[in-house]
Amino acid sequence: MESFFDVIVVGGGPAGLLAARTAAEKGLEVLLVERKKKISKVKRTCCASFYLESNYMSETTQIEGKKLIFTKNDFSVNYSGSFWPIKEKYGFSPGGYKWHMARFESEDYGKDTPLSLVLDKEALIEGLLKEVKNLGVKVMNASKAKKIENTEKGVKVEIHKEGQYLPIEGKKAIIADGVNSHMIESLGLNKNRKVKGSRCMFVEYVLEDCDIPYPNAVLNFTGGAICKFGHILLWPNAEGLPRVLGFNSIESSKHIKYPIATIDYFINESSFASWFKHAKIIEKTGGSLVPREAIAEPCLGNILAISDAAAFIEVENQGAMMCGFQAGNAVFDELNGSDGFNNYVDWWKSSFEFNNPKLLKGMNAIPAFNVGGFNDEDIDYLFSLIDGETLYGTCNQYKSAAAIWIAIDNHSETIKRDKPNLFKKVKKVMALISD
Repeated sequence: MESFFDVIVVGGGPAGLLAARTAAEKGLEVLLVERKKKISKVKRTCCASFYLESNYMSETTQIEGKKLIFTKNDFSVNYSGSFWPIKEKYGFSPGGYKWHMARFESEDYGKDTPLSLVLDKEALIEGLLKEVKNLGVKVMNASKAKKIENTEKGVKVEIHKEGQYLPIEGKKAIIADGVNSHMIESLGLNKNRKVKGSRCMFVEYVLEDCDIPYPNAVLNFTGGAICKFGHILLWPNAEGLPRVLGFNSIESSKHIKYPIATIDYFINESSFASWFKHAKIIEKTGGSLVPREAIAEPCLGNILAISDAAAFIEVENQGAMMCGFQAGNAVFDELNGSDGFNNYVDWWKSSFEFNNPKLLKGMNAIPAFNVGGFNDEDIDYLFSLIDGETLYGTCNQYKSAAAIWIAIDNHSETIKRDKPNLFKKVKKVMALISD
């Protein structure tokens, strides 16, 4: 194998693969380094969703057959796997009251268009991997990038593979090794990143033989009587099989036993246990992350950090592909005398909501039910006020929680009359998300 490349891409997920594909399509010599032996194997919990939403991450996506279309970034991704449509979102209180979101017809989407599609991420990665190999990208699997540095010639990456130390050099490098990025840590780029909250631990069970009455919905569960040790989400995978996600609350221990206990209690003892009376667990995954603020200027010399490696929490799968596409173009531009990295930074800052302080405030509403002093009785009462309403359907995590609270606040006069103390709590949450 050559020891010098135009660009070295660290990470073989959707972001790294799109970066490698785009750079190779431009005629660059590309090396892709991935620590997993089987690159397409997904070992970490992932929602694996493709959101159909106007201007989400400054993009309006579409799907045509098995092709994922990025209309504003102007590229597409072939996808041969299965997918499952998500048409609604529900949130349940301990007493069974619920909020509801669904698609509203718009200029970009008809009323029957799903809110999102759950993809088979392994099929997505396998397809992209095949493409990059056909384009001549050199792929090193089962290889761990341990260190990266700028040099006079460009960059040097220290790679460990099968007990061997392999120093490989290139003109540019793209870091796309995901959340908890080892490369970002090795460069010291985490030193000034503020941690927003505590480490989140999460576990997911994939189940079969369940009796869930909402097969095409994402379900959120709130309150101590349901989520005894943390929080619960429930949604299907690409084959329609239910996935139960448990994660620790902010005030609970960071130990992995808490999300496991949360799921076990939910499916065996909560008021929703009847849905899982005959359920069988067919797969378990998990993971953790430290929610650090995004890197505002994700480039250092000849190195560009992209996607989840530089993000606040994550950019989702479609954001990852967008980052890869833009990064591949940025490297090509840099090597041809243009200011590609600065152009990428400008795009990064304008495209993702976590770089917008106003939209980031909407995230403050997400844990409010659980850490804002709301007990199960409060949650039942608030959800009862909007039970029967259909809210504008959005999968945008920066807007959805705020939309629920705004719907509740529309009943503020009733809350003030019936429960003055609860009214004060609601207004504290609204102050967090107001402009």
